[in-house]
Parts: sequence; C-alpha cells; structure tokens
Amino acid sequence: MRIEESFVYVRRTSTKRLIKVELPDPPEIYSAFGGDISVEELAPGQWASVWFVICKWPKTGTPVAAYFQVYSKNPTDGPK
Repeated sequence: MRIEESFVYVRRTSTKRLIKVELPDPPEIYSAFGGDISVEELAPGQWASVWFVICKWPKTGTPVAAYFQVYSKNPTDGPK
C-alpha cells in the first residue's frame, strides 16, 4: 500500500489490484488489536480492512473509507 495526502492505495486480495481509497477527514485508523494509530504509522505491506461509506463500493468516483483498520503496525504480521 502507499499513502498520498488523504488517499491510501490498498491491494485488493481477490484481484491483487491497487485500489485508491479516500480516508475520512480527520483520518481515523484503528488496529485490529485495539486502539487507534496515526496516518504516519501506516506502512507498505500492512494488512488492512476497509469498510466503505454506506457499506457499498461506489459506482463512480473514489471510494471513501467509513472505517479503516490495519491488522498490525508490523508489516510482516498478518492474519493467518
């Protein structure tokens, strides 16, 4: 994944394609183990889950994250 301003690029597991996702303002990012993390703590390789606004992929435009969660701050740690 990579970060550019208020956007995060995540790799979709089903297609392996990079998807551009807009973070909410202010960004709210959570860890699967509890607690929140800052945008500065995001790193390439982290496992992330994204829930979109109104729980739907938009037909047009960039999807906006209603909830953005990383599995762990450690990029080598992921779900089994």
